[in-house]
Amino acid sequence: MNQFSVPMALVDFIPVILFAVSSIVLQRDLYNKMSKGAFALFAAGTIDIIAAGALKALYKLARIFFMLISPGQGRPCGEPGHPGAARPAPPH
Repeated sequence: MNQFSVPMALVDFIPVILFAVSSIVLQRDLYNKMSKGAFALFAAGTIDIIAAGALKALYKLARIFFMLISPGQGRPCGEPGHPGAARPAPPH
């Protein structure tokens, strides 16, 4: 599936937000129960996961945005009907 819709892109933020909230709750609970090195690795891992999920959802939104503002509405440049498509030479 190459086409993304705005609702689908926004729904991609839901698991990221839920994971971020749950990981903060879990980190607050485990802070005094883990060694500092293990907790640092755990915190770094959760930050990586949250960043990756957020970037993926933002990529989908950006792709939708740039497809909407492009002159050809997402059609390749060589396709007929695209403003940048090659036009036949006028007859002499």
